[in-house]
Amino acid sequence: MDENRFDTLTRALSGAPSRRSIVRALAGVASGLAAAGAAHDATAQKNRKKKRGQKQGHGQNQQPCPVCQQRVNGRCDSTILNTTLCGECGVCFNGACGPAKRECGGLCTFCDETATCRTSPDGETCLDDGTCVDGKCRKPL
Repeated sequence: MDENRFDTLTRALSGAPSRRSIVRALAGVASGLAAAGAAHDATAQKNRKKKRGQKQGHGQNQQPCPVCQQRVNGRCDSTILNTTLCGECGVCFNGACGPAKRECGGLCTFCDETATCRTSPDGETCLDDGTCVDGKCRKPL
């Protein structure tokens, strides 16, 4: 190796960089990292899959509406489904499922406050003069 080239190379490697060149290098690294992060975010946003039936940016991470409500303009609406049947024996009214005057499959059954069919307690009156016993209406002998 040429002695002049060797001296030039050793001086370049041994010399301490100036503060100005360090600041320039750090600024270059920071802006490069910021640009790479922004490009990664844009690519991730573009490649994110939409859920079936949803437009991008709408309806994501939304909880389902309660029984007797449906989503209208991004919100659960309680006035849409009045009089719709719900539960085992209930009907929707003002956005909530409540008991209805519907049969639950027998004379000694009733619809409770959660719109669930229940067996009437023993001794409950059924028909005109019968009594509920073990979920069945018994007529007096």
